[in-house]
Amino acid sequence: MSPETAADGQRCPALAWLPAATLRRLSALEDGAYVVVNPHVCMLLTGHTGDHLALVQFAGETGHWATWTIPAGPVSVEAAEFCPACLPATDAGDNLYCHLPIGHNGPHGPVPAGGATG
Repeated sequence: MSPETAADGQRCPALAWLPAATLRRLSALEDGAYVVVNPHVCMLLTGHTGDHLALVQFAGETGHWATWTIPAGPVSVEAAEFCPACLPATDAGDNLYCHLPIGHNGPHGPVPAGGATG
């Protein structure tokens, strides 16, 4: 079984903190959905490969994603569209879409329990 398909299906526990100026900038985005606060929890499954990833804000059709490699290390934030993959519906008539950025590493999927941000 690959790390991206961990048997427990649990979210990676890695956390990231953004500088206050970045929190203010992201919170002030026109059409932003969140007041952005720390910390941010990795959205990928436990044991994933590559950088950690967290959705920190979305405005319109654009997500703003934090990526980091090590705890307390540098965190970068980039804008990207959401992955367009459609997943099997849980109920008849429901569409469920991948909640990760386009071109993401690992499997498609909705965010495991805990939401998009920490």
